Parts: sequence; C-alpha cells; structure tokens
Amino acid sequence: MSYIVEKLVYPGLGLVRKDGFVIFVRDVLPGERISLNIVRKKAHYAEGQLVEIHEPSPDRIQPRCPHFGQCGGCQLQHAHPCIHSSLKKAWLQEVLRGREPDDFVEASSFFEWRKKITLHVLSRQLGFFSYDNRTLVPITCCPIFSADEDLFQRFKGIARSLPDRVDISLFRTPDLRILVSGNIDSELRNEIEALSVLGREYQFQACGRQWWASTDAFVQNHPTVEAMWNDVVSYIKMKNIKRIFDLYAGVGVTAVLLAEQGICVEAIEGSKVAVQAAEKNKCENVQFYCGMVEKVLLTLKRGVDCIVVNPPRTGLSKNVRKACVEHDPTYIIYISCSPATLARDMQSFEKWNIVSLKGYDLFPQTGHFETVAIFEKP
Repeated sequence: MSYIVEKLVYPGLGLVRKDGFVIFVRDVLPGERISLNIVRKKAHYAEGQLVEIHEPSPDRIQPRCPHFGQCGGCQLQHAHPCIHSSLKKAWLQEVLRGREPDDFVEASSFFEWRKKITLHVLSRQLGFFSYDNRTLVPITCCPIFSADEDLFQRFKGIARSLPDRVDISLFRTPDLRILVSGNIDSELRNEIEALSVLGREYQFQACGRQWWASTDAFVQNHPTVEAMWNDVVSYIKMKNIKRIFDLYAGVGVTAVLLAEQGICVEAIEGSKVAVQAAEKNKCENVQFYCGMVEKVLLTLKRGVDCIVVNPPRTGLSKNVRKACVEHDPTYIIYISCSPATLARDMQSFEKWNIVSLKGYDLFPQTGHFETVAIFEKP
C-alpha cells in the first residue's frame, strides 16, 4: 500500500493518513508517494518507517552527510535549502494556531555552522546517538560542524582506549578545543584535551565587537543570530524605554547591546561561567546577577519598561511567568527556541498584544529555529 505525504509537521516529520488515522514518518517531503511499515502504534497516531519513495518531490536532494537518516542530528538534509524557511514558517504558524509570522529570516549558511558537537563512546566506537537516544551511529563526518574529512578519523583510535559513556566535546572557537567528560583516568583526559588549544575561555566576533565566552556557557551557534540581536535592539531603540530586565542573559550579548544604547539593563543568568564571561563583556548601564531567574526576579524593584526573556527549550516556569506579569512591563520580548513552549507561555501574557512575530533559521538542516515574539500592552 502506498501513501501520500500531506505535509511536514514540527520538527520535520511527514504526516500521512490511513482511513483517517495519522501516521508520522521521517525523511520524506510533502507530496511524495511512499510505502512504509508501521513500527509503533499509539492510541491516536502511529510511527512509520520509510520503505520506498515511489514518486519523489522535486525539492528532494541527495543529503551531503552519509549518516543522514541514522544520526538523529539533522532532519532536513534531504530537502533543498530553498524550502527550509517556508517549512519552518508553516510549522510556527501551525503551533501558534494560525498566527502567521510577519517574516522568517533564512540562514546565511547551511553547513559548517555548529560551534560545538558532543561525541559519545560506546563499545569502543565513537559517534552520535540515533533518534532513539540509545543506538550509537559511528561517525566519519559531520558537515554541519566541519568540512575536515580527517577530523573524526583522528579520534577513532582514541575511542578504542576509552570506557563506555565517556563523551568528547569538540568546539570550534574558531580553533579546535576538546573537552572530555565521564569516568576516565585524569592522565588520559589531560592527554586527549592537550591535542587541542587549551583553556575554556575564548572570544568571538559579532555585531561589530569582540565578546568573551566559555566552552561551558551557551552561545548561539549560527552567524545569522546577529540579525536577531540587531532586530531586538532596533525595536527597543524605537521606543522610549529606560529600564529593561534581561532574563537568561547568557554571556550578556543582548544586555550589553541594549546598555550601549543608554538603557539601564538588569540581567539574570543561572550559569556562573556565563556570568563570568558577561562581566568581561559588560559596559556602563548593565548589572549582571548570577542565580535562578525565579528567585532573583522577585528581588528586583518594580517600574521596568520591558522584559526580555530567552529561556531554554523548556520555556518559562510558572513562577517566572507569574513574576513577569506582576512586574507589569509595557513590553515583553520573548526569544524562543521552541514554538511549543512559546505557545504555552504566551497564554500568560493575554494582557499584552502580539505586535511582532518573526522566525530565524539559526539551526539549518534541523527541524529547529528561533522565534522573536514582541508583546505590547494596549
């Protein structure tokens, strides 16, 4: 029996139907006629495995990575880059129940954009986990990280001497840095890490200046993030904003860019190493606090004009949402890497109108992207 793929849904699964029953299948594109095997059946849907493509989409291309379809890192390498933004824009609109994005910014590059990858050791092999997060896929290359075809070959011999469940993290900063975690002899750990540039602190260029960061702190991977940062700053510059809270501030890029506009910024970040880097980046008009956002936010004085939030994929906790509402700013700017948690959290901001909704493809070849939603009190 063959099926027609109706569409792709977030984060890149094909949707087909059998007698009205929904089946999700990976590695397909809209309009393709396929055959599949059902591998898992739930109460309201099933998961299928692609068997054959009978009529391929004109947008289908040959994936650059030989591990595509096995490794769980990429979901869209089989789709021509020209349709990535339209797919993701449609996903954002669907998750937000019909609210159409005002714009969606395409990625400036589709390969060699990742700054960090983490390789896992299992049965003396080195690789990434598959979609089940258990099966190891031995890796010979990773085009979204590096074009160096010999890079992973160098680590195959090292993996043979390592116990299971050891992780090797590679960073391009732009020099290669190696960090090893897990139950491993310290002498061997030092020997492996000595193969790279030593030290965890580094600098990167963005928005016309140098920034301090750490391999232990989160920093956006893709250079297109500059467009997102600049859009946030440009919007705030248009408004008569005097005081801002920046929640989940990371190494302080957004906070510093806003403070450089003469705005008083109070920034909260839970990672100690991120705050240490932020202190090196800081300028006048910005104060960094290290601690849980839920707790620090309650100690800040009222009278804030705008709250900027950039939470992890889990979104804002109930207590953070409540505290934001109680501070009652005129503007809330929500930077989200998960449309699902954005859709949940924005229900708490019903007093505010959405005046801008924009997507950014900062994770090309994957099903993920960033969204900036701007709320304004009427």
